[in-house]
Amino acid sequence: MIDIDDVKVGDKLVADRGFKCLKPGEVVTVAEFEGALFVPCKMNRHYLKGQMDAEHQLVGFYKYGK
Repeated sequence: MIDIDDVKVGDKLVADRGFKCLKPGEVVTVAEFEGALFVPCKMNRHYLKGQMDAEHQLVGFYKYGK
């Protein structure tokens, strides 16, 4: 799992199978809009804050190349 505090603009993430707006295994690049981190998706932007669990771990993504 990835701590959301360790994710920054330009990081590459890989989506798991739990998304309707991203293909399983799709590699996406983290971007920022008005201070919020997101990845581009079929619906425009998938904000990472919505993928954070109670321990600030990013659910549904893993770092590319790890």
